[in-house]
Amino acid sequence: LPFELGARTRQTAGRLLNTVQSFVRWSDKILVKVTTDKLAAYRHALAQYFRDRSYVYLQIVKRRFKRRLVTVSAKAESKAPRAISPTKRKTRHSLNA
Repeated sequence: LPFELGARTRQTAGRLLNTVQSFVRWSDKILVKVTTDKLAAYRHALAQYFRDRSYVYLQIVKRRFKRRLVTVSAKAESKAPRAISPTKRKTRHSLNA
């Protein structure tokens, strides 16, 4: 699997998704599944590099208080070119014990 080391910027996210795009043999049957943290640059890069491809995107958002993990939420989004409008779903899990 491709990975990218470096600063958390839009350029780094773009390089990562450009590598993913060149790594896969594309066909209409391929559905790309991407999971990232909450950095918005990943979402922008997905829209740029996969504008003609179907994909499912899961964004994991962790919230901490005094270094302790408090909640984890997930935002799911799927995109199919030309056919179906994107769908969005959000879930949230509290870690209070």
